[in-house]
Amino acid sequence: LPGKDEHLNKDFFRYHASQARSKTFINLREVSDRFKLPPGEYILIPSTFEPHQEADFLTGSRIPLHLVAQSLGSHRGLLGP
Repeated sequence: LPGKDEHLNKDFFRYHASQARSKTFINLREVSDRFKLPPGEYILIPSTFEPHQEADFLTGSRIPLHLVAQSLGSHRGLLGP
């Protein structure tokens, strides 16, 4: 993947297949979708409905965390008796 300050040229898109994309490409103010992707590095590419338009974008992601609790024994510590 290119560095964070590098632009992607058309060759990048020729040799790197899209891993996920919205189901329909429609002219709405807000588009959301869910994807389940394997661990890795990804690039989010927001776009306008019409070509050659400028716009502000807000992107977000939710990453589920699976936590495992482990007993530390019967030690009394910072949390009190």
